[in-house]
Amino acid sequence: MPSSTFKLAFIVEGDTDRVVVETLARQVWSAPPKIHTVRLGGKAAVPWVWSTVLALLDEKNYDHVVILLDADSTSPDDVEVQRAAIRAQLRQHHFGEEEVSIAFAVPELEAWLIADRAKEPERDSRARFEALFGGRTPEIIEQRARALNLDVARERSPSLDEFMRTLDALRHRVDKAA
Repeated sequence: MPSSTFKLAFIVEGDTDRVVVETLARQVWSAPPKIHTVRLGGKAAVPWVWSTVLALLDEKNYDHVVILLDADSTSPDDVEVQRAAIRAQLRQHHFGEEEVSIAFAVPELEAWLIADRAKEPERDSRARFEALFGGRTPEIIEQRARALNLDVARERSPSLDEFMRTLDALRHRVDKAA
């Protein structure tokens, strides 16, 4: 299946997250797939994320959904507990890893966006982002996502590297099916 017919959906917490995932996804594909992002509205809505997945996969016929949330923690154990809870919820509603990927920004998305400039991007990432770039508007976030040195950032941020490997695997799957 050519990437132009592949439909990829993201579920994120907020508007700035949407800007980042869409910008990064477009950097992975030379011919980007159809991308749609749904704003979950925060962690309080996570118990109902399965219904959004259902709507995207079954009603809107998306080929794959990537859920991206802030971990709000730097503990690998905390991240895995959160991932396992979402995966269990999805399995309960008959969604597997072939259809849905789960990723976490550790501790939050701003850590990814400073990872090419900060050796320890996970420490105080929101405050450091604002200090480096003068705010967190969608325009600043998008500009930063576009300018991000992905090679350096991926080395310093394991959660960004995991997210990008997920996108790369999806691209390879689509290319292989073409």
